[in-house]
Amino acid sequence: MAPQSECADAATRFHKIAGEHDGAPMPAWAQQMVHQQQQSMQQIDQRLDQMDRRIQQMDDGMQQFQQNITDQLTQFHQNTTDQLVLIQQEIAKSRNSSVVRPGDALVSLPNQNGHNPPAFFPRNLKELLALSGTNCNTLLAFYELQAQGGVESRRLALAIFFGVRRHMY
Repeated sequence: MAPQSECADAATRFHKIAGEHDGAPMPAWAQQMVHQQQQSMQQIDQRLDQMDRRIQQMDDGMQQFQQNITDQLTQFHQNTTDQLVLIQQEIAKSRNSSVVRPGDALVSLPNQNGHNPPAFFPRNLKELLALSGTNCNTLLAFYELQAQGGVESRRLALAIFFGVRRHMY
């Protein structure tokens, strides 16, 4: 394949000769030059098409790679968030396990989604023992817990979930 500068020089010579002959048939060497130039251009076009396809393949690969990384980061974030919620719950349960007197403070627990409990979460053991049936049901639903029986049974289920170990049962 001829270098680009030779192709440009050949094109200039061709136009000069074509202008001098003004419609006369081109000499054989000029026709051959035009033919070679056309072949060179076709080869360049083919190589450019190949490069375009390769670039598209690389772009597709990069997009897939980026999607995989995004998916992995999303999964990592979800796992980390889930672990953080479990740790927060365990810390709160651990602190609540030392509650003994009615005035001892309870530490609230986030639910499985990491949301904080309603404002009426009992501040201490006394408030837990006085929770209404409606508030018990709301907290049980918030924490996705099941409890059968009366208000006392539902309070007990909440106390166990909160980590309270004494004076409830």
